[in-house]
Amino acid sequence: MVVHGGARDIAGYRGMAMPLWCMGPATADKTQGVAVVGHNVPVEITGVRVKPGDIIVADEDGVVVIAHEHLGTVLDNLKVIIDVENGMENAIQRNAPVEELEAIIRKKRRKG
Repeated sequence: MVVHGGARDIAGYRGMAMPLWCMGPATADKTQGVAVVGHNVPVEITGVRVKPGDIIVADEDGVVVIAHEHLGTVLDNLKVIIDVENGMENAIQRNAPVEELEAIIRKKRRKG
């Protein structure tokens, strides 16, 4: 669940293994004025449109929405990024010359 605002009982959600991302904890109960106005419909949060079928990826660093129609391109780009990052890590551990690091970085720029 992604909440554009604060949420109560965050530990309780985590205890039930229910993923919850929010802007922070809230102490006040919001029982008045809260109503379900739609289900499985497009919404907009801070200028980002989220449609049914879109992919939401969230972790401690934030939340990203991947439009369903762009998933293939995003996955292709992620493969390049992962290859480049793994190559950089291996090269750094081997004390590779700067030219090798630059060549690895260029792989990422070609895709971008």
